[in-house]
Amino acid sequence: MSRRVVAAVAGFLLAGAAAWGDSAPRISYSKSFPGSVPAYIEINVDRTGAGEYKEAPDDDRPLQFRLS
Repeated sequence: MSRRVVAAVAGFLLAGAAAWGDSAPRISYSKSFPGSVPAYIEINVDRTGAGEYKEAPDDDRPLQFRLS
């Protein structure tokens, strides 16, 4: 998955967090779609903009990022 797609999804998630205000400390998105590449993704973003991207539920080296 390209970083552009990850950034777009993360931006969408952060916009949703802003709509909910400070009561939502973290937003998570995951999909499991066997046959796709990757077959699993998970994106988590907290209200500070810190996030992580995983390509497996047990991914021991998730991609860390920060939204401005």
